[in-house]
Amino acid sequence: MQVYRGIDVGAAKPSPEEIRAAPHHLIDVADPSEAYDLARFLRDAAIAIDDIRRRGKIPLIVGGTGLYIKGMLEGIFDVSSRDASLRRALERRMSEEGAPALHRLLRHADPAAANRLSPNDSQRIARALEVFATTGRPLSAWHGDPGARRTPARPLRLVVLVRPRAVLNRRIADRVNAMLGAGWIEEVERLLRAGVADDAHCFKALGYRWIVRAVRGEISPSDLAEPIAQETRQFAKRQMTWFRALPGAVWLDLEVLGECQARRLMEEALFPGVEM
Repeated sequence: MQVYRGIDVGAAKPSPEEIRAAPHHLIDVADPSEAYDLARFLRDAAIAIDDIRRRGKIPLIVGGTGLYIKGMLEGIFDVSSRDASLRRALERRMSEEGAPALHRLLRHADPAAANRLSPNDSQRIARALEVFATTGRPLSAWHGDPGARRTPARPLRLVVLVRPRAVLNRRIADRVNAMLGAGWIEEVERLLRAGVADDAHCFKALGYRWIVRAVRGEISPSDLAEPIAQETRQFAKRQMTWFRALPGAVWLDLEVLGECQARRLMEEALFPGVEM
């Protein structure tokens, strides 16, 4: 979510000092009212990666969204299947009827996709319905078609940094409290005053829906920390599920190794044969 301008505190964007020390890409490249998706990320990332390599540098792809990493590793099907008005209509229905209602609709259009997706996965349910409506073919059929046009696959060296669950949970709680203290609520207030809809895609980032509810007066700001931390813990568990399915990843436990040794092993995994 660091792609969105104005989504700063809750996205833990790098500081100006960090950006000066190590240039970052795909920061603040999208308006908060836009829907930034995997296909656009892959296009933007390809441009950035090619530019970095032309300058003789090695790009590092850093983040925790398994779907996007998988998309870079394997590519995604590249067929014109976008319809902004249809997507808005699906999102309105989702808001009025709930994701499970559209999940039942998806069971008729694409049973395989419906079986794979949670009834509450509103974004991917809407995407599967959009693909079926615009192409006349289920998303699962496109994914299973070896002849379908795909975006380029990129070989990556993968390193997963982990910590024990108790340590991670404590760090998540500390992080949420730090973000709330750094002006997270005020950030959302500014975005809403600027005209960003309270159901905008950028507010699907972790914690933001709770902040929006607090701004609306539906929940006390003093009650925000725990539900946001719980949502983040659940996301962290899903991350591990994604990463375990990625082939060839090197796993490094920061608590067991210590940060210095973990850094050395990470550099050896990412840059074999290069003196650091």
